[in-house]
Amino acid sequence: MNTETPNGADQYSAEEGSVPELLRAAGRRAGPSAAATLRIHDQLMRVWSVEVQRRRQRFSFAAAAALVVCTVAVLLWMSPRTTPSVEYSARIVRTLGHVQIRIAGSSATAASGQQVAVPSELSVPEAGGIHLQLSGSQSIRLGPATHAQLLTANRIRLDQGQLYVDSGTGADQAPLIVETRLGRVRHLGTRFCVRIESDRMDVQVRDGRVEIASSALTTQVGPQSRVSVSGSGKELVRTDIASAGPDWAWVDALAAPIIVDNQTLPTVLQSIAHERGLRIEYADDATRLAAGEVILHGPPLAMPLDQALVVVLTATELRASTDAQRILIRTAATDQAAIPEDR
Repeated sequence: MNTETPNGADQYSAEEGSVPELLRAAGRRAGPSAAATLRIHDQLMRVWSVEVQRRRQRFSFAAAAALVVCTVAVLLWMSPRTTPSVEYSARIVRTLGHVQIRIAGSSATAASGQQVAVPSELSVPEAGGIHLQLSGSQSIRLGPATHAQLLTANRIRLDQGQLYVDSGTGADQAPLIVETRLGRVRHLGTRFCVRIESDRMDVQVRDGRVEIASSALTTQVGPQSRVSVSGSGKELVRTDIASAGPDWAWVDALAAPIIVDNQTLPTVLQSIAHERGLRIEYADDATRLAAGEVILHGPPLAMPLDQALVVVLTATELRASTDAQRILIRTAATDQAAIPEDR
């Protein structure tokens, strides 16, 4: 198809011509003026500047966002992984039977050497028991059919059963407090036992003193004494007791193993006597000197205290006899001297 070109330009067939021929046919055109060229240049620069600024802002925002994300990620990676802190207040020294420990809703069977956290609950079955070493030199023992709660490192609640406290020798330790529904018992440097029943509380002191505080009284109990407190908090009766014997049998059964390795015989004998609530006596000075020359070796003696006494004397010429207050150490020679000559 033919078209007429403006300004009388020659006719041209697009099908027959080529690009150079089209350009020759169009002829030269006048270029824009200098002013127009400047205006076009200025307009293009403004458009270009706006586009560059927009792209810079978008890049800056994206870079800032990326920087924030990276910073948070690094801080999270570098921050220490924290776990809930657990305060351990006791270590299990010895158990009898299947004692249950309940901590934060989970129950487990107690085992020697295990750490016990606070707060926790302890349930002792019939014919069972547990010995716990607290902070410092303080320790407690729970007897058969006992339920107690370790509230803090120096506060224990006894709900039922019986609990024995050895306050140890640390003068700077916080007083150990035993709480019951009938009153509170605080040691004043002592070894004592608290027994709680449905309508009464018994407190018996082996040595030292304790203070009892209830809704109706505040009183102190001295060594080898027992005080019973009624359900209303009033004192019922006060009696004298022995520091050794059947009342303390369950306590003695939970004694820690006796350490013997590289110990002198008198040291070990004193440990046994202390656990049994007795004192050590020697038949004479010669017996005392003979005992002091003996150095023992071997593993800890995890056995009843009367058996431990026999074991430590087996390899010596010494022997022992026990009564309600003492362990008497003697030799065959002292026994012979005690026998009167026939006349």
